[in-house]
Amino acid sequence: MGEKSRNVILTGALAAGAVIGLVYLFKRHQKSKNFQNDSNEISRDLLMRILKDFDKEMFTLLNLIAHVSRQIIKQSQRSLSIDEIKAVLYGNNLRIEEEMNKIRKKVYKKYGVQETEVNKALSLISKKDREIVGIVQKSLLELQEAYKGKLLLTLKVFPSFMTPEFVLNTIVQVKKQLLLEAKNNLPSNKSRKEILNLIDPSLEDAIKERVYKQEGLDRFDDPPEKIILFAMNKYSTEIPNFLQQMTQINTQTMKALQYVVRESDDVLQRIDSISYDLINPSGQFEKLD
Repeated sequence: MGEKSRNVILTGALAAGAVIGLVYLFKRHQKSKNFQNDSNEISRDLLMRILKDFDKEMFTLLNLIAHVSRQIIKQSQRSLSIDEIKAVLYGNNLRIEEEMNKIRKKVYKKYGVQETEVNKALSLISKKDREIVGIVQKSLLELQEAYKGKLLLTLKVFPSFMTPEFVLNTIVQVKKQLLLEAKNNLPSNKSRKEILNLIDPSLEDAIKERVYKQEGLDRFDDPPEKIILFAMNKYSTEIPNFLQQMTQINTQTMKALQYVVRESDDVLQRIDSISYDLINPSGQFEKLD
């Protein structure tokens, strides 16, 4: 492919991204020219911050897309093209649409900008800016991999405090807060569906965001969830029994949920007892009393 052809394709992708910011660049690939009524202009510096925030916020959505795509691929009786996966993905999963809208609103509100202002800046600035082009290309690549059921887990910086104990403790905090939320919002007439919905994915995302912020994981360029998943993958291959400890936490969480549903008197004690085995200097897990 020649340089001219690459530029045409790239310009088209960037124009598509201008429709609704970086997020809907992924989904719709449309063009917009409705810029004539914009009165405010966004600087390159502000546009970069907006795009980097979109890139950071998108990871949770990419994780969701990869998870659903894996299910679609697994359930299919034949090999599926990316277009076929996308058709099923966006046609049957309202949560993806909801997450996209939530990300857009969150980022635009943070910087006090309108979508059309970002669209115009992206359309005008990006054509001649390699760094912005690079962000869009990276996002497109990550999305294409997510459609295949894969996540690209590479970090700019791996935090030095991200020890195995820290990772497991963070997971425990999320599980405990999730169970407490379930306990406090237990429906009076508990149907099976309501019980299964006690641990709602959106609620879990909100709790994760809160815990990650408390633990200082929001101070890095990479999304907190990406840092956690990177660390989980890293320690699962490097440390004996690390996966076993994560399984132990999940098992304890599901048992505690049963106490929540039954409204047992010792439910708080059950939630508080969720724990993991710390690692001794020899690299083996050791149960603490």
